[in-house]
Amino acid sequence: MEKKQWITNSAFADVFVVYAKIDGEHFSAFIVEKDFPGVKTGPEEKKMGIKGSSTRTLILEDAQVPKENLLGEAGRGHVIAFNIFEYWAL
Repeated sequence: MEKKQWITNSAFADVFVVYAKIDGEHFSAFIVEKDFPGVKTGPEEKKMGIKGSSTRTLILEDAQVPKENLLGEAGRGHVIAFNIFEYWAL
């Protein structure tokens, strides 16, 4: 079981972008749908601040994600992540 912590608006999201390693070494990005087998969210986090947004843990337990949901190329997830960071830094 893998857990991705502190996922903003996960209570409402139907789709997540998840970063994970393929075969333990190829850092990659995936589109993961809430309805995929093995995908669920944990209970609402009890936060001291920022109460206007939902925050939960994304739980992946034997999750089955189709090959078609790989973003870009396997092992190039950092390119996706850096492009997002660059966009939001503007």
